[in-house]
Amino acid sequence: RALEWSHAVGDHEMTVYVMARKSQLAGDMHDPESAIDLAAAATSMAREGSRLQATAQTYKALGHALASDGRECLLELDEAHGLVDELDDGRESAWACWLDGSYVEVQRARCLSVLGSYNQAAEAFQQAMRDLPASYRRDRGVYLAREARAHAGAHDPEQAATAGLRALAIAQETGSGRIVNELALLDSDLTRWGKVSEVADFRDALTSVIPQATLVSQPGGDHV
Repeated sequence: RALEWSHAVGDHEMTVYVMARKSQLAGDMHDPESAIDLAAAATSMAREGSRLQATAQTYKALGHALASDGRECLLELDEAHGLVDELDDGRESAWACWLDGSYVEVQRARCLSVLGSYNQAAEAFQQAMRDLPASYRRDRGVYLAREARAHAGAHDPEQAATAGLRALAIAQETGSGRIVNELALLDSDLTRWGKVSEVADFRDALTSVIPQATLVSQPGGDHV
């Protein structure tokens, strides 16, 4: 509907933004071909050197990661970060105002995890969260959960469970269903280490929180 409305009112930048977001959704649904194609369309429509171009390239990177193309993935992320560093805010639209270097880097961390570089991904999540505004609580929880999954991928269940418990605390505080969804995936990742005490503590805590989080879940986030 948003894409239809953007055409109806002749808002070109909104059209580009919606196309980029559709690429993000395709990536979340593990559809690399659609993620790449939608982001490529958004990039070609965006003003050269704009925040919207950087946004589209950031989501295109995830598509390449899902397609196991690490070279193209990291190239897109480097270009997106370079664009963000050079933005002239006086010429920018209201769309994607949240895009900054920390957002690109947290997406780099996600891509590294998808590509199987789990130790690098965990470190990248930690660095990106150091640069994340304190007000972005729900997003921090999502990124903590993804950091935890990277630790699990690196066969470090204790670190994974510790990060997972921190994310769970934010889920309880904010009522974020998105964090809980990520933690449910972490719970599955940690199944093989169920006898590790930290893992057992995390899984017990998650079991007690899931019904409550489902009931009070709030949509969206600040830094999505």
